[in-house]
Amino acid sequence: MIASVPHLYAIAHGQACAGPCRCLYCGAPCDDTRPASTYVKDSFTGRPGVVAPASPYVCAGCVLCLREDATITLLDGEVRDGQKVRGYSWVVTATEALAATKAHLDRLRALCLDPPEPPCAIVLSDSGQTHQLYRGVVCRSRELLAVTLEAEPVTYRRGQLVAALGLASRIAAATGKPALREPLSYAGAMRVMAHHGDGAETLIDDWQAVQGSPLGRLASWLCANKEACLNEHPSATAPDTGHRGVPPQAGGAGRPERQGGGARPGGRARDGQPLLFDPRPSFL
Repeated sequence: MIASVPHLYAIAHGQACAGPCRCLYCGAPCDDTRPASTYVKDSFTGRPGVVAPASPYVCAGCVLCLREDATITLLDGEVRDGQKVRGYSWVVTATEALAATKAHLDRLRALCLDPPEPPCAIVLSDSGQTHQLYRGVVCRSRELLAVTLEAEPVTYRRGQLVAALGLASRIAAATGKPALREPLSYAGAMRVMAHHGDGAETLIDDWQAVQGSPLGRLASWLCANKEACLNEHPSATAPDTGHRGVPPQAGGAGRPERQGGGARPGGRARDGQPLLFDPRPSFL
């Protein structure tokens, strides 16, 4: 059984993670040929996030993942030499490990909606400054999907991400993508209402319900830029220019199915509970 993303990464590179020991970083099987003292710097501050902190050994996969001078292949087939593995997002299967940058966002979005056959791993790196692969999760199902965003595991069903992306793209069309990272401000809400007109209050309500969740953070990261979102969702008050091409990977604009069921956190204005702001100020 594949124990971790580095375990899968090693297999993709034709190497094995095997032996009676456990890897300090990811917990994969390993032998005693790779002492942790060689691969764990004294300045390493991530011990709380490793799987087996007491192990004196590291697996073959983590050694590959820690490389600072690697030859890598990108999603589009480009090959780069002398690269830091940690500087990229990764899509890993048992047969290949492909790197990605934010220039490959459309492709990453599509892969998060339709991943490779399991076991596979999609590990998204935002900063490129920290090692992410050993903290990634392996996706083992075609029904309940799993990716990792900056060390945060996100599990979802495809329809949930389709709906969250639909909400995010409609908000970003009015506010721009950076605004998705934070709770919607009063000024942002006014822009959403001005852009979308009827139905904006429901859109704001539904986005607030998902924005702070792992699924909302994933949708915010995967969302296209403002220009692309505007092409998909032009202003309700502006003339229709006919440029409404909806990328298949962006999904619809429905409400995300709540993960795990239960009531929506925070309440809804229409149910008598307040929003974070009044979307209908008296001066409008």
